[in-house]
Amino acid sequence: MLSNKNNLYFEKTINFLFCLFPISLIVGSLILNLNLFLLLAVSFIYLYNNKYSFTFSYTNIFLITFFIFIILTSLLNIESNNYKNSIKAILLLRFLFLYLIIETLLKKNKLDLKNFFLISLVCTVFVSSDVIFQYTFGFDVFGYLPWDGMIAGPFEHEAVAGTFLQKFSLFSIFGFILFFNNKNHSKKILLLIILLILFGAFFASNRISTVVLIASFFLLIAIYRNLRPTILLSLIIFATFSAILINNDDVLKKKYQHLYKRFFLKSEILQKDLSTNTNSEINSKKKVVLSNSLHYRIYLTAIESWKNKPILGQGHKSFRTKCNNVISKNVNFHCSTHPHNYHLQVLHDYGLIGYLLISLFIFSILFKIYKKLSEKKSIKTNYNIYFIPIIISLLMEIWPIKSTGDLFTTWNGATVWMVVSLSAILGANLKKENFNHFFKKNNLIFTYTSIMLSALIIKRVYLHITFYSWWDKIF
Repeated sequence: MLSNKNNLYFEKTINFLFCLFPISLIVGSLILNLNLFLLLAVSFIYLYNNKYSFTFSYTNIFLITFFIFIILTSLLNIESNNYKNSIKAILLLRFLFLYLIIETLLKKNKLDLKNFFLISLVCTVFVSSDVIFQYTFGFDVFGYLPWDGMIAGPFEHEAVAGTFLQKFSLFSIFGFILFFNNKNHSKKILLLIILLILFGAFFASNRISTVVLIASFFLLIAIYRNLRPTILLSLIIFATFSAILINNDDVLKKKYQHLYKRFFLKSEILQKDLSTNTNSEINSKKKVVLSNSLHYRIYLTAIESWKNKPILGQGHKSFRTKCNNVISKNVNFHCSTHPHNYHLQVLHDYGLIGYLLISLFIFSILFKIYKKLSEKKSIKTNYNIYFIPIIISLLMEIWPIKSTGDLFTTWNGATVWMVVSLSAILGANLKKENFNHFFKKNNLIFTYTSIMLSALIIKRVYLHITFYSWWDKIF
């Protein structure tokens, strides 16, 4: 049992590492993994010494079983003495422990969410501003140039700026509303922040992230009356200027033309020919339009490959090798490192059993949230604002038709499981009387901001050290 003084040190360290998470995502995978490792290690020591145990609810059992199943199937699918994927599967337990630790610490009132949301706000504003700066001047504030036609901002060679903004935008807006809503000119500042985030995602050209981001804002409009004028105005301004920019910028026009064809051109073709064509002709046109989509061809490849092992799946990280067996038989199919869709990735790698387990986990969370929202006596409108934006983040993550990154890579996996953890725990388990504890006043925001800027400068100087290469290969 730790002394009160040591407990306080551990709690401050845990909260520091927890709030450092958005910053580490910007700095790079080395710092991200180091941050995650230290957070897990310090938390385990703290929980063990205070005799805090994990909760084994049916929700957690579904998740634990899912990760155990991943490890077992990866061991069963070892080929040619290649243990690399099995080792990677075991390392995925860090995401499971992340979820369990966050849940336990929140229930014990040990996490300070205020700084987390404020740091998310600072990071999203910084990333958005840097992306816009890079689009305007041809380089970002650290001298990074666009990479392969992509505006990546501080991420340099990683086209994830839009994804980062999509995942952390609601955290940011949530933090602003909670802590600055009553300040002078707060609505004007919020309008500016939303516009920065929207245009940041837009210029980053992560097209589906921009669509998901806009969808989440529409959900906020539907829920919060007070936010409707500000968000609607920001969306109108964004739609107007983005249309002008697309019309006058050939690069943007080319990038978003594909998105337009995906969502609108297909229906236009079908509607135009509906009166003259037979059903078979219409279906043929639909197939032709869809087949032009790279992601659609990857999805078809994943489905065909999954059919070979529908129950147990092809094994962890197997798509990059198994897809070659499929595309050799069909010229319309396409191979990639992963299926670019969370649902297809789980289905392909872990089969129907794995997909059932993770689905039960998600549905159990949503059911708990529904029950929480149905408790009229304990849940009031003012309380709903605390966790509904986070729940929207969860819904956006599990949106079945969007293209995604790899569910279990260091960067994307960490962001997904952080969002899932906070959504599940805040939405389903948090008690109203405990909430104020998480938002106690402190003045560490400037400290974290300084750390972020310092870390980015260090990243700029030591970007190409060889240590990154083998680290990324492991994780």
